[in-house]
Amino acid sequence: MAWRIIAVCLLLVCVAGGASANAAPARRTYVTNDCTGVRVEPRAIMFTCADGNFYARRLAWGSWHRFRAVGEGAIHRNDCEPSCAGGTFHMRRGRVVLTHRRWCDDVHRYLFRRVMIRFRRPLLGDERVSWPLACPL
Repeated sequence: MAWRIIAVCLLLVCVAGGASANAAPARRTYVTNDCTGVRVEPRAIMFTCADGNFYARRLAWGSWHRFRAVGEGAIHRNDCEPSCAGGTFHMRRGRVVLTHRRWCDDVHRYLFRRVMIRFRRPLLGDERVSWPLACPL
C-alpha cells in the first residue's frame, strides 16, 4: 500500500512539472526580431521586413516583462530620397517601448505587437514614432 502512495505522489510531481514546462512559453512575451524569428531581449529588431529601411541595433533592455519592455539603442531609418534604393540611412539613439501583447498562432507564443520609439533628437523630422509589429514571416 505504501508503494502505491509513493507511485501516485511521483506521478503527480511529474505531471505538475510537465505542465509548468509547457506553460513557460505562455508566460514570456517575445518580439519578432529579424522578420522570421522571435526572441526575448534581442540586440536588434527589424521593423520593416519588406525593405529593411527601419531597424534598431545595439539594444540594451532595462526591463522586459509580459506586457511591456523598455530598452535603448541605435535607431536606423532610410530617408528614401530620391527612392528607398537610393536613399541615405540616418541614425539616432532612442528609447524603445514594446507593448500590445498578443498571441501568435504561427509560433505558438505571445508577442509584442507594437513599438513606440522616442528619439533623443528628431530623426527625419520625427521626435517619436509608433509602429505595428507582426508575427514572423
